[in-house]
Amino acid sequence: MSHSGYSAQVISKKNKYERNLQLLLSELSTDSDTSYNLFQIGRTYYVMKDYVQAEHFLYRSIEAELRSMRRNFLSSALLTLGYCNIKLQKFDELKNIFNLGIELFPDFTDLYFMYGVGLIESKNINSFE
Repeated sequence: MSHSGYSAQVISKKNKYERNLQLLLSELSTDSDTSYNLFQIGRTYYVMKDYVQAEHFLYRSIEAELRSMRRNFLSSALLTLGYCNIKLQKFDELKNIFNLGIELFPDFTDLYFMYGVGLIESKNINSFE
C-alpha cells in the first residue's frame, strides 16, 4: 500500500482548496449574495472532508435561500447537506433534509439516491419498512 499524503499533487490540491476557502470567506463579508457564498464555502469544506464545517455553512445557505424564495442552487445545497449528514451519521437529520428536498424538488432523483445511500449506511433494518 502506498502513501500519497505528501505527494506534490496532494499538497497542491490542499493548498488550492485552502486558497479558495480564504477567498470565499473574505468575499462573504463584502458580497450581497451571501447564500451563494455560503453554499460554495459549504461545498469547499465538503470536498476537504470537513463535514462539520460543511454542514454549518450549508445549513446557513439553505436558510438564506428559503428566505429569498429564489431556489437557484437549493437542490444542490440540500443534496450536499444530505451527504454531510451521511458522513456524520446524522440519519434523523438526513430524513428531514430528504423530506424538504422532495417537497421542493419531487423530480430530483439524486435526492432519492442519496437517501437510499443513507438508509444503507444507517444499517438500521427498520428504516426499510
